[in-house]
Order: sequence, then structure tokens, then C-alpha cells
Amino acid sequence: MVLIVLSAPLAFAAEVDTAAPIAGLAIISTCIGLEVGLINDAFNTIGVEVDAFGIFLNTIPFRFYNILILAFIVITALLAKDFGPMRTAELRARGSKDENIDNNTNTFKEESDLEPKEGVKLSIYNAIIPIGTLILAALVSFYYSGYSQIMVGEDKTLIQLFTSHPYSFEAIKQAFSASDASVALFQSALFASMIANLMAVGKKIFTLSEAIEVWIDGMKGLFMTGVILILAWSLS
Repeated sequence: MVLIVLSAPLAFAAEVDTAAPIAGLAIISTCIGLEVGLINDAFNTIGVEVDAFGIFLNTIPFRFYNILILAFIVITALLAKDFGPMRTAELRARGSKDENIDNNTNTFKEESDLEPKEGVKLSIYNAIIPIGTLILAALVSFYYSGYSQIMVGEDKTLIQLFTSHPYSFEAIKQAFSASDASVALFQSALFASMIANLMAVGKKIFTLSEAIEVWIDGMKGLFMTGVILILAWSLS
């Protein structure tokens, strides 16, 4: 059982990049929401009642893949030492004169959809505010979801904990453990996207119809992610 719990993050590591390691260590993410659910289901099948989120927190120091990959990225950046396909791509990006590097092949196609709209004043807050909203909304949604589940439950100890110390570390941990991750993340993502659209319209970056069109185009890019998650959920 311990090996299953510790190896769970590897299921999300489709490739060596920063996405999988960070998702495996982040306290709030869709991967962790799924993982906590799988941990809870696994223990329930053997008749053991546990704090699934607490177990996840305890496994963080043992997530060697996630920690070592992040360390590897930092070391590679500091030493500026690349190898294999990474070195080839780096040389191509720098316009190397190496005869073994063909600068005209495998070039990245320009993604015009990602370019800023012409005439719009760029601002870092256009990214910080929606992303910050997403993080804060997710924290609130996770807490409220777990709080609601616990208060209608039969565990008198937890109910007393939330009545006397609702914002203590133990209460927050229990709330996150009892929360419905899929609902909490959906609510927070929807709220953050609404804020982003309102900002875009309010700053006259997009018209309302353009903002909705860009929003839908963005969701299309997540289609394969949704398929992967559905297939992962089907395993349980």
C-alpha cells in the first residue's frame, strides 16, 4: 500500500518537464485531487479509514522523481549544459553554424493565436490577477466543500473542531481531505475565467463576443487533457 501511494505521482508524469513534478508536489491541483481520491478509495477497500490528504502531505518528502527533476532543471539552467535532443534544440534556437544542426528543419510553427492583440498595452497584471484569482478561489472552494461535507456528517470530533477552531491548520487539512476536488476546481476555474473575461472587456482588449470566442478556443486546447483525465479516472 505504501508503495502504491508513493508511486502514484509517476502516473501523471507523461514526459520530463516542469509540469508533472510541480503538479505532483502542489497542494492544489487536479492531479492531487485525483490522487487523494485514489488514496482514500484504496484504503477503503481494505477497511481502513484514513486522512487521505494527510497521507498525501506525508509522502511529499519521498517524491524523489518530482524533487530530483526540479533540481535537475535548476542545475541545467545554472550550468548551461544541454545534451541529446535538448542540446540540438538549444543550438538551433541560437542559430548555430554547426553543420550537423539543420536550422531549417523542425522549426516551431508561429502560433498567431498566442500573439497579443495589436494596439493593446501589455500588462503583467493581465496574467497575475486571473491566476491569483484561480489560486485563491480554489483554496476557498476546497475549504468550503470539505467544511460542508464534515458539518453534515456524523463525526462529532471533526464537527467540534470546526465549531471551535474552524481556521486552524488541522481544520483546514481535514476540510481539504473531505472536499470534492472536481467540483472545487471547476468552480474556481469558472470564476477565474469570468474575472479574466471581465478584465479583457473592461480594459477594451476584447469585445464581449471576442472574449467568449477566445475563451472557447482556449478550452479546445484542453480537450486532450480532459480525455487523459477521463481515462485515468476510468482505471478506478
